[in-house]
Amino acid sequence: MTAQLQQLVDRLAKNAQTRLAVGDEAAELLSPEDVQLITFSTLDQLADLGQFDFVLISGLLEQLTHDEGEHIIAQIRDLHAHEMLVILTPECGWAQTDLIALGLRQIAEIKHENTPRQVFYHALETYKRVPDWLNNQYWANPELYDKYRW
Repeated sequence: MTAQLQQLVDRLAKNAQTRLAVGDEAAELLSPEDVQLITFSTLDQLADLGQFDFVLISGLLEQLTHDEGEHIIAQIRDLHAHEMLVILTPECGWAQTDLIALGLRQIAEIKHENTPRQVFYHALETYKRVPDWLNNQYWANPELYDKYRW
């Protein structure tokens, strides 16, 4: 992999204590000392492993059908990952809108051996910003408690 892609993965996974590599290329990008590697044939065992701070998916979605890939991304996103990074080649059949619909956002496009790689990211903490109306200012009017009967 290119140095630029390796630096991006290292920067995002730097503070993660538990890491999961899903796919063939993902294992090459993460440092091997504390990484668990999952292949598609053992994905059903993922439920027993619990949650991970950082999950990298690379080299797997190109080999699967679109429905299987959506299922894997959604399951990992919802149940197993605080942060998730997905690396794809554009000719794999996935459109950018497919991954945006799954809650990921594109953060980079990096060339590797004259093939562009699209890098998508999802973090549970930054997935959705808190709307303005969701605060206690609009929930109660304590100054009106003695004036009106609700």
